[in-house]
Amino acid sequence: EDAQIKPSPAYINFAWSSQWPHAVNVLSEGLPGIPVLPHSDSSHGSVTIDVSSFTGDYEVNCSSEFATQLVSSLHAFREANKSACWLKVPLDFGHYIPIAAQQGFTFHHAEGHEATMALWLKPDVESKIPCYATHQVGVGGLVLNHDTPDGCGPDVLVVREAQHQWVNMKLPGGLADLGEDFGAAAVREVREETGVHAEFEALLTVRQQHGLQFGRSDLYAIVLLRARSTEIKRDEYELEDARWMPLDEFARTVNHPMIQAAVRVASGEGGVPLCLEEHPSVVPGRGPYKLYYAAK
Repeated sequence: EDAQIKPSPAYINFAWSSQWPHAVNVLSEGLPGIPVLPHSDSSHGSVTIDVSSFTGDYEVNCSSEFATQLVSSLHAFREANKSACWLKVPLDFGHYIPIAAQQGFTFHHAEGHEATMALWLKPDVESKIPCYATHQVGVGGLVLNHDTPDGCGPDVLVVREAQHQWVNMKLPGGLADLGEDFGAAAVREVREETGVHAEFEALLTVRQQHGLQFGRSDLYAIVLLRARSTEIKRDEYELEDARWMPLDEFARTVNHPMIQAAVRVASGEGGVPLCLEEHPSVVPGRGPYKLYYAAK
């Protein structure tokens, strides 16, 4: 019952993700004379208790009642050989958190107005509950304008950050939003920072680094974009400078290995850009996915 929740390399976050439906009692028998809390089945043999569903026909009126019924529910779940229990707690019911902690629940993740706690229910088996949000994803846009006045080669859109004035000119970019593709994130960041409209062409480079913000790992992709406008409307809060620069000049002055590699790939001087295809998922009920691959 007190088993610690530990990530297992055999399981990844996606395998446990699910849309929890409105609570439906799957099990009705707990401890004698004590009801089981509303719950619903979740993936991989787990079960979910959503405290926000405690309305209408069912409502827990006090902390002691919740504590008693939680114990009864966990008994029923173990008897039914459930693997884990998820407990979703809205801010208004934060007083339930220490009660759940007494039964072995620990925080799994929190977002907005709700925390999700988890308890592995098989003490003789190592927990298979994965860590939440192991990575953050960032993007940079290598935006090329091929319609230059002198016709001597493409210009690249470069910026200098206002908050880090010691940094040389760099590519516009930032963190991807939840559910946002590499290309869409790069297009958005470029537009927000510089006012330039662009479209996705290829994925150039990807960097993986560990121990960054909040102790998470970081994936950063540089995306090749084609400019659809050239007028710059700089975000003055984020940027000190934004301009078009000849790509060959930028290549001579930049000293970041990842950007140097991206410029080489974009210039056709080394490496192969990754093309994009979208495919339907082979798993029923899941949406399509983006496939990036090298093709000559």
